[in-house]
Amino acid sequence: MSNTICKFLADDVRGNGRLFSYCLESTKCDLNWKPAAKGSGRSMLEQAEECAKLNHMVAALLRGEEPKPIEGALISEPSKAPKAIIDSANDLAGALEGMQDGELDKMIALPFGTYPARFAAGISNANMVYHWGQANYIEVLDGDTEFRIPPEFISS
Repeated sequence: MSNTICKFLADDVRGNGRLFSYCLESTKCDLNWKPAAKGSGRSMLEQAEECAKLNHMVAALLRGEEPKPIEGALISEPSKAPKAIIDSANDLAGALEGMQDGELDKMIALPFGTYPARFAAGISNANMVYHWGQANYIEVLDGDTEFRIPPEFISS
């Protein structure tokens, strides 16, 4: 049995978690700011909250556990958002590393349908990438056009 694909996915999840967390920790924006008219938009903090909760839920499902309901906010203050993303990405990555590649085909019940485990892991990972992009766009709307990437991602 092999877990080469699972390890690849785990590395991807950790990398994307780091990108999003770095955006949250290095931004000059208020993480609670909602850029849409009439307050209908979502803040970076709300988007980070969604990602962290989804990562923990999918990790539990991949381990064959019942996800623990998270009452209220997982991230109690903006300064805790980067760590919450890293912790949730590590939880998901750890669950993937504990799997064999063949287990990616097992069916997982998500709140919006039943899908293969590979889709559940993929949608959680893609959600982080999507919201990292949204956070970058919020920065631009706030007038911050500086491009930031974690120093460890830059090779010399």
